[in-house]
Amino acid sequence: MRAAAAQPGRLIDGRYRLQQPGGRGLPDQPWQGWDELLRRPVEVTEIAAVSASPDAPQARRAARAAARLSHPAIARVFDVAEQDGSVWIITEPVPGRPLDQVIAESGPLPPARAARLGCDLAGALAAAHTAGVAHGALTPSQVLVSPERADQDRVVLAGFGALVPGSSRSGTVPDDGAAAPPAADMHALGAVLFTAVEGSGPSGRRAAPGSPSGGTPPRAPSAGPLGPVISALLDPDPARRPGAADAARRLDAVAAGGCRSPAALAASPAAIAALAGEAGTASAASPRSEE
Repeated sequence: MRAAAAQPGRLIDGRYRLQQPGGRGLPDQPWQGWDELLRRPVEVTEIAAVSASPDAPQARRAARAAARLSHPAIARVFDVAEQDGSVWIITEPVPGRPLDQVIAESGPLPPARAARLGCDLAGALAAAHTAGVAHGALTPSQVLVSPERADQDRVVLAGFGALVPGSSRSGTVPDDGAAAPPAADMHALGAVLFTAVEGSGPSGRRAAPGSPSGGTPPRAPSAGPLGPVISALLDPDPARRPGAADAARRLDAVAAGGCRSPAALAASPAAIAALAGEAGTASAASPRSEE
């Protein structure tokens, strides 16, 4: 069955009413929506027309795994629905502007602010990776920034569970495709931070030949003390990239302790695992059981 077009007023799963596109310019456009049962705003994203394809089980599993994540810097997944040949993710609506819009309107970020932002993102990835979930689609458009005061942003990473199996839209600059998903997420985080301080991504900057891994990462001239962290994240050799928890600690050091949750972000693996495994209690209906 061909999926019906997403349009205002369409009802998903008999419960979630589409209102208007979210306007982030993402490949899988989120919609502002309304939960008719709980009478609350939600965000509704069509992740794939895959129900009749071999990728359907993988898409469902990815979405439902994302629904089990709980972290201050991860947009909470309320539900996963399937209708008319598509899988839909229902998430909390997150205030703020996409990072690429912030950069376009206000210019590149100072290194310290970018480091604080990156530390929160790395903390979110640490919790997700510990739970066995990779993002797979980290770009500036998925990073939502809401200034809370002059020196502090609230940062939320959206899009967990929304990667269409087999697609290649992960990261501001493509990885070589050989990295395992967590290492690819770290490469994408490096590209996001490069974009934050330079105003554009490193995709046009070639890695220099000569190293054992086949190249050295592109340099971010405006990164200041953040530069070594960005270079480590963009290392062409996935095995040499820092993991998410390590990156969070390095970024917290650059930000001089300016992360929103430095204790949680620098926590032991056991503490991070506990954070990742907390069930969201704000949802009245948990996602459907896996296939």
